[in-house]
Amino acid sequence: MSITAAHALVQTLVLNNIERAFCVPGESYIAVLDELRAARDTIELVVCRHEGGAAFMAEAHGRMTGRPGVCLVTRGPGATNAAIGVFSAAQEGIPMVLIVGQVAQQNIGRGAFQELDVATFFGGVAKRVIEINHSARVPELIGRAIDIAISGRPGPVVVSFPEDLQHQAITTSAPLPIQSAFSAPRASDMEQMGQLIQNAARPMLVLGGSGWSSEAASAAATFAEALRMPVTTSFRKQDLIDSDNPQYIGSLGPGADPELISALQRADLLLLAGATLGEVETAGFTRLTVPDPAQQIVQVGPEPSALQQAYRAVLAIVSDIASFFHAANIRPALAETPWAAETASQRERYLAFRAPRKVDTEINMSTFWSDLADQLPPNTLLTMGAGNYTHWILRHFHFHRFGTLLAPICAPMGYAVPAAVAASRRFPDRLVVSCSGDGCFLMNGQELATAAQYSANILFLVINNGLYGSVRMHQELRYPGRPYATNLTNPDFAALATAYGLPSTSVTTTAELTAALGPMITSTTGPRLIEIRTDPEEITPAGSIDDIRKKPAN
Repeated sequence: MSITAAHALVQTLVLNNIERAFCVPGESYIAVLDELRAARDTIELVVCRHEGGAAFMAEAHGRMTGRPGVCLVTRGPGATNAAIGVFSAAQEGIPMVLIVGQVAQQNIGRGAFQELDVATFFGGVAKRVIEINHSARVPELIGRAIDIAISGRPGPVVVSFPEDLQHQAITTSAPLPIQSAFSAPRASDMEQMGQLIQNAARPMLVLGGSGWSSEAASAAATFAEALRMPVTTSFRKQDLIDSDNPQYIGSLGPGADPELISALQRADLLLLAGATLGEVETAGFTRLTVPDPAQQIVQVGPEPSALQQAYRAVLAIVSDIASFFHAANIRPALAETPWAAETASQRERYLAFRAPRKVDTEINMSTFWSDLADQLPPNTLLTMGAGNYTHWILRHFHFHRFGTLLAPICAPMGYAVPAAVAASRRFPDRLVVSCSGDGCFLMNGQELATAAQYSANILFLVINNGLYGSVRMHQELRYPGRPYATNLTNPDFAALATAYGLPSTSVTTTAELTAALGPMITSTTGPRLIEIRTDPEEITPAGSIDDIRKKPAN
């Protein structure tokens, strides 16, 4: 059968159950756009307002589904704009395929209009860069891109597709869909792990990484409950376990409970399920000795390259998360769990830590986030970017279901708005709450137009303190009373949202916030926005700028 190479690309996406793609259109892949038009009943094409927003949407789609999030952009400026989404996917192991319309093959290397050396530019970031040089190989190479994106430790694959090749006719048969390959632990691995746990006095389970599913999260909880083992999560992974689970003792990361840090350091066995104890969890690799910590470590990950990056393990297990916990849960139960009483004590300390702190401000953000979880539907998804506003969410919001937090571990500003759009397209019947600071919001706030275009069921929360708050906090820690380049002059965010056609309001008091929140939560008519104006003095859940200035500088 004779078809165009562009048709072969779209056909391969369809055969591999790619149901949605995100783009900013460009003439360098106009033939692919025409084929996507023909396939619009099978693949929804979400049209975005900036390639950075489109790439974040594709990353969020991959994060939610475990299947490649597909993003299409034009050469040069489009590809470079999309790089942030590729970086975020690579940092965390999120499956993604970025398709770049390249200059005509005959003009590559001539400095053609908007030409970009795609392999060089993305080579140090993407899991793989594939350059299509022969139109007949399109089905093979797009299939390979999907396979690489989902295999082992998932990640982003960038495909460069010259515009002249897209129009060429090729003769091909429909390729077979890519089959996912999974790894499982060896029986000897599970036997050795069982012995390590039995010999431990203070074990701790750390959940993190990518490649999780509802099944895996449920199996992890079953494992921890059977062993009465304390559970913590790595940075921004709070939705891997119900925060009401009696084994859960809090999350590692910025602003972690000092008692949790102490428990981590006292532990004699750390079971890292998908997690990597990185710079954030260990305060710059200072909480545990690098590379040989005092604690014995069992680390589970999808491929060897994902294991023992900073800390050496006494047992490294190559396995996907669901297979690991399935194997762990069919092992005989332990006769004794001598650490159970200490787990209960750690749980009580965590509950005290997450309780809202009393502050003398118009809006207590600790109380707001603590109470909000009970006001939202149980299956609500939260998205967030980066900034000190996230510290309140991660400390005080109660997560109860897997897959309800979209928050990259590389903490990119500007993520929350586009990720919310992707979440709403994936789950149109669920409420999505997009959480941004004022600085974070304006980095991709243009995607409000995309949310409006698709009537997305999103509640946008903009926490406005007039600062780049995280940087300001670090300035006050290092150079007390010498802030610079962190004060912001902001628009009226409610008026801005109104200009996009969104119902919106600004609030400055708890009473105003309470009155606005109820109708905004229950509404299902489309996107809406609340701007929450907060006191810039309250810089973290733990204290104010004045409190920080009183501490000795590091």
